[in-house]
Amino acid sequence: MGKFAKSVLEINLDRISQNYKILKSYLRKAICGASIKTNAYGIGMMPVARKLFAEGCNDFFVANLDEALECRKVLSNNNIYLLNRSCDYSLPKVVNDSIISLNYNEQNFSASGEDAYEKLQHEQVISITEVVDSKTYLKNPNIYILHGVSCIEGAKAAAEMGLTPIISDLSQLEIWNNYGKKIGKKLAAVLHLETGMGRLALQKSDALQISTNSELISNIELTYIMSHLSCSDEVNHVMNKAQLNEMQKYQKMFKNIPISFSNSGGIFLGEEYHFDLVRPGAALFGIHSCHQKHTPFLPVVTLKAGILQKKILEKDQAIGYGATVSAKRGDKIITLECGYGDGYFRNLSNLGKGYYNNKELRQIGRVSMDMIIFNANNLTEEEFNEIDYVELLGDNITVNEVANCAGTIGYEVLTSLGSRYKKVYIG
Repeated sequence: MGKFAKSVLEINLDRISQNYKILKSYLRKAICGASIKTNAYGIGMMPVARKLFAEGCNDFFVANLDEALECRKVLSNNNIYLLNRSCDYSLPKVVNDSIISLNYNEQNFSASGEDAYEKLQHEQVISITEVVDSKTYLKNPNIYILHGVSCIEGAKAAAEMGLTPIISDLSQLEIWNNYGKKIGKKLAAVLHLETGMGRLALQKSDALQISTNSELISNIELTYIMSHLSCSDEVNHVMNKAQLNEMQKYQKMFKNIPISFSNSGGIFLGEEYHFDLVRPGAALFGIHSCHQKHTPFLPVVTLKAGILQKKILEKDQAIGYGATVSAKRGDKIITLECGYGDGYFRNLSNLGKGYYNNKELRQIGRVSMDMIIFNANNLTEEEFNEIDYVELLGDNITVNEVANCAGTIGYEVLTSLGSRYKKVYIG
């Protein structure tokens, strides 16, 4: 995070909550989880996990064990506190000190309460009513490791932290089952089954072997079987139905085991794709697929690129590396603190756009590693004098629009955003 950076990346956590609610509204019976892998698509896994957990999400998917261990630091009942907003009574400590009761009123804190309240600024806060009404807060949320565990040390770390590996080959299954036997405990696991993605999954012969040989999972509790849709962003693609048919065959093979099948796009293919647990990712962060263009997902990130210099040209001259474009005498030129080193793709050169006061500004010249140049002729003299940033992502220009311009996908835009921005979380 850039302490002195001019460029600011705002992440609206309240909008992530809203998008989560929108996704849940499409579900009749299925549970809505959340994929927060790759640092929550570049947005920040820790604050996103906290926000979604407070919203009621109890199932989180990450890529690897390192991500899962980081995630467990905030998704644990050891980090949940009761905030009692009434000064009339105090609550006892409960659940082996996992939940701490505090006294608080609008005017002042007690001495002990103030110290504890300061700590709460960095922890998960829920209200007394939420805790009383929901037993889910009294157990650790589920964290699923998409890449599974592939060594004994990894199995030990995962088991100790109550993490659930997603098993994609028989060697992983053996490691996890053997570790369960070693500690005398049945360990939770998910089987990832091949339905047509051709990527990371157990093949049909593996699945048949597991379903007919109970010794292979003698120390494992199967919480789900799952697969991944490869073409869910294309509603009429034949692969969607083909994969669904394969998943339904596995459903008969593994009777009474819940199923997770749909990603963001799969949710919009219909209820038959939902099964028991869906795991949206991109949609949470305002990215839509081609058949979701008219869904009310809210933009989550706003990138305000800070200005390093603004000037009015004294003569006609070329702009940027390679002199690919020329500007004229009197043109208003702005140089921003942002470049391909910060995730603003080089192939946006002479194509990108930004906004100030809802007015469109055009990017000119080649994108440099640390800087980009914009023509600001659209601005009045007063606006040019006051401007201190250009909006490169936000309500005026979405992640999808930038992706289309760059010839890529919204996922890559978000995950490419660099570490040099000053990050500000809202909500």
